[in-house]
Amino acid sequence: MKCYNCGTENVEHGRFCGKCGADLESVPSAKAQNQQVPPQQPRKELVRCTNDRVLGGVCAGIGRQLNMDTSTTRLLAVLIFFLTGSTMGIAYLILWAVLPEAPCAPAQ
Repeated sequence: MKCYNCGTENVEHGRFCGKCGADLESVPSAKAQNQQVPPQQPRKELVRCTNDRVLGGVCAGIGRQLNMDTSTTRLLAVLIFFLTGSTMGIAYLILWAVLPEAPCAPAQ
C-alpha cells in the first residue's frame, strides 16, 4: 500500500506509514478528489547549534526546533530560570550534556 503523504510503499495490511507515520486507513479529502497531496516536511532533529551558540547552543537548537528567534528563546530561558529557581539551569545542563552538536541552518 502506497502512502498518500510521502509516497513510500508499505506492507499491505499496515495501519501507519513506516517512513512518515501517516494513517494509511484514513482517506484524506484531497486523495478522495484525486488531487496531489504535498508531502510533509521532514522533522528537524533537536541538536545543539554550533554556529549560533552563546554558551552551549541549547537555546539556539530549541529556537530552531520551535521556529523561534534565538534571542527570544534565550530571553525566555533566562526568564524561566529566575521564575523557577535553578530548575531551568539544571535542565539546561542536562540538555547540554545529552544533545548532539550540529551546525544549524539560519532561521527562514
